[in-house]
Order: sequence, then C-alpha cells, then structure tokens
Amino acid sequence: MATRQTTKKSRREPKAEILKFTRPDEASYDGKAVVRLAQSDILFSAIQIIKAGGDNNLHSHAGMDGLWFVLSGRARFYGTEEDVVIAELDTHQGIFIPRNFPYWFEQIGADTLELLQVEAIDRSVKNTRKDYKNQKSSATDVQMFRMDGSLLTAGIINPGLDDDDIRE
Repeated sequence: MATRQTTKKSRREPKAEILKFTRPDEASYDGKAVVRLAQSDILFSAIQIIKAGGDNNLHSHAGMDGLWFVLSGRARFYGTEEDVVIAELDTHQGIFIPRNFPYWFEQIGADTLELLQVEAIDRSVKNTRKDYKNQKSSATDVQMFRMDGSLLTAGIINPGLDDDDIRE
C-alpha cells in the first residue's frame, strides 16, 4: 500500500485585526502616499492620499479587481489611451475597476484626495501591471506607510505582494 507524504506548509493562524488609520505628516511625502491597511494572499487594502500632482499613468492589472472609494476630496478616473473620463467621484462615491481594464486617476479640486483601495487578487494568473503610457514620477516615487503613520517603504508600490516580499 502506498503512503502519501504530506508537506507541512508554513501558514499563519487566522486572526481578526482591528484597523486604525493615522494620516502621515504631509511634509513626509510629495504627491502620493499609501497607507497599507490589510493584506492577505487574496486581498490588499490601503488608503491612498493624493495631493495635486500625485496622479498615475494609464495602466491595468492582470491579476487584480479593484474597488476605489473616495473618503475625502475628489477624484477623476480615466480609461483608454484617449483619456476618456469614466468617472468624477465626490466623497462617498466609488468605482469598480476589473482586471485588465486600463485606467488612471488624479486628484481634482482644492482638497487632498483620500482613496480607499481594495484589491482582490487572482493567484491563478501572474499579477502583472501593463503600462499603456510612461509612468509619471508620481507613480514611481510613492511613500508607503504603516497605519500608525510611520514609513514602511518607498518606490513603486506593487499591491498583491505577500508580506514577506515587502522590504521594511
């Protein structure tokens, strides 16, 4: 009789986490900051804080469906290479962006934009980002913070990475 050998995979015990967002000091970043709220193997959530000039470029994600919800300020979302406006969002409005849908967004109006970002990650496909236009410096020079407002990392933010892949 054959025996089946099992490999014990290192797994974290599931636990509930209480979240409390602290906005980072505005002097500690230019354009855009990202405060990571929660992350698992199938979900990434953050609050993006975007000042004037903190917009990104037209891109899509192969392995992520995204929900964007305005907590404060105003946002304009675009789709297609012709920069067609797909939504102008005020506080407490949001948009769902499915995987492989090209989009970009910017802060509009006088107030700093706070966007809740929730990404569902499809692990059955390689989670790649496709850029349709060159990345703006505001998309590559981003500060990521912990919920307490302390700096986590800087540079290009890649939602969907496992905690072990993020360098502190």
